[in-house]
This record gives sequence, structure tokens and C-alpha cells, in this order.
Amino acid sequence: SGKRMFSFLAIIAYVLIYMISNNKEKLKKFIKLTFILIIGVFMAYLLVPQVRMLAERIVFYFGDTTYNGRSFFWDASIDIYKENKFSGIGMGCFSRYFDVYYHRLGNMEAYDAHNIYIQLLAEVGIIGTILFILFFLNNLKNTLKLLKRKEVRNSKIQMYVLCYSIYLQVWFILYGMTGNPLYGANQTFFYFSAVAMSLALCNYKKQGSD
Repeated sequence: SGKRMFSFLAIIAYVLIYMISNNKEKLKKFIKLTFILIIGVFMAYLLVPQVRMLAERIVFYFGDTTYNGRSFFWDASIDIYKENKFSGIGMGCFSRYFDVYYHRLGNMEAYDAHNIYIQLLAEVGIIGTILFILFFLNNLKNTLKLLKRKEVRNSKIQMYVLCYSIYLQVWFILYGMTGNPLYGANQTFFYFSAVAMSLALCNYKKQGSD
């Protein structure tokens, strides 16, 4: 994939493993693995066109011209929102509306706005957007509160589950600023799975189990 955000998030996750590890033997393996990965990425850059494309997009910011980049979609979303501030045009209707009124040069592939918050403004208006954002933030807040509980922190399995849930929720919220995770089923699945992990563990605790 040429996705810059996915690549950065993978790097962040890799670094976090190093930061939370307090086992010296694991750190030695981590350093060795990092060195091998650097060599592997360099070789991939030389031999794999997709990796070279990703590197160039990061360094030179390629791929964001007027029509195949994000700025055109963002501008269109804001224009649509200004004309439909409270009700929006309907959930999931952006790509069809964009096809009819903004004419993507004959390209019939459906596009989203590459920013779920701006697209929500266009589709469900200001009130609906606020409700969605509150839903995202409330789920994350409840998961973080659960992580602070002593009995949870004493359970390695529960900690793994919650850390994974938090990482996926943060990924979804941040990636939503430049991508379409709410509108792609394969990405939305991971977000709601993360929320389900937190809710399941919360319910487990309420039942008094240990």
C-alpha cells in the first residue's frame, strides 16, 4: 500500500513496543530486528516499486494534486455543508452527490472525502457530526478509564486486550483526518472490534469475575 498514515502508524506501534518493554534480552532482540528491518526496507526501496512510491510520497508529498488529492474533496465537502448545515445530504451520499455536482472528469469510481469529519459535516450536518465525534471520544475515554483499574493492570491478558483496543481507536480517530476509515467496511470492522473488546471487558468486570 502507498498509504502514508498506515506506514507511520506501523512505525509508531513498533517504537511503542520498545518503550514499554523492560526486558533487556527483548531489547537486544529488538535492536537486532530493527537493524535487519532497516536493511530490508532499503532493499525493498531498490527492488519494489510500491515501496519506492511510498517513500517518494512521504519525501516529496506526491499524489496530492487538485483532482486526485484531498484538497478538492475537502473544498467540496465544506461547500456542501454550507448549503446543508443542519440536516446534511444524507449518510453515505457524498460520493453520489459529488459525481452529480462536481464531475470528477469522467472517473466513475466512488470516492469519499478522505476526512471522515468533513464528510460527516456534509452528510449529517453539524449536529450529527458532533454526535459521531462524542461517540468516538466517549468510547476512548471509557477504555482509558478501564485501563487505570488496578485489577486490570495486574492481568497481562486484559492489559494486552485494552492496549490493542486503545491503539485501534486512536488509529481510527487520527486516520479519520486524512482517510476514510468510517466508510470502508474492512477498516470500520477493526474500529468496532476495538470498541467491542473494551465493552466486553467492562461487562466482564461488572459481573464480578476475575
